[in-house]
Amino acid sequence: MREELLIAEDLMLLLSIFEEQVEKNPNNIALICDDVSLTYNELNEKANSLAHYLINKGIGRNDKVCIMTNRSLETIVCMIGISKAGAAFFNVDPTYPIERTKYYLEDSKTKYVLTQKSLRERVESIENCIEIDLSNDKIYGKIYSNPLLSAFCKCGFKLVIAFNNNLIASFWNCK
Repeated sequence: MREELLIAEDLMLLLSIFEEQVEKNPNNIALICDDVSLTYNELNEKANSLAHYLINKGIGRNDKVCIMTNRSLETIVCMIGISKAGAAFFNVDPTYPIERTKYYLEDSKTKYVLTQKSLRERVESIENCIEIDLSNDKIYGKIYSNPLLSAFCKCGFKLVIAFNNNLIASFWNCK
């Protein structure tokens, strides 16, 4: 239980650091992928919108969400948004054989798979897929407020630990 609380505290601290960066430098570039960039404020708004969307879909504390995207801005938005919704996530490489992916999803009891429109044909046999392209008006551009940060996952399974390292690396690379 102590380990679970430490993981949740680390996650809260990490998101607090990100929120501070948003406040201090809202118009600075946070991410660049190919020729597209997001400022800290834009990244935060998109992550908040996604978090609210997921919460409205029933995602919350101790739920697991799979991210199955090509490397993109959406990947980072998903990592932050899922965290703000209180859930844990894990990444699955979209090039893995589909049966292997289905095994991971079933074994982990994943509620939803967040993916990109460009992967639609690849994931058509997987249930509960949500296309999270940044142009998706059903998700983004509606609610920008920060969801309750007290709903964080305290589940302590190893994916959360890997997730923390992954997210820290992502933020450090974005500066």
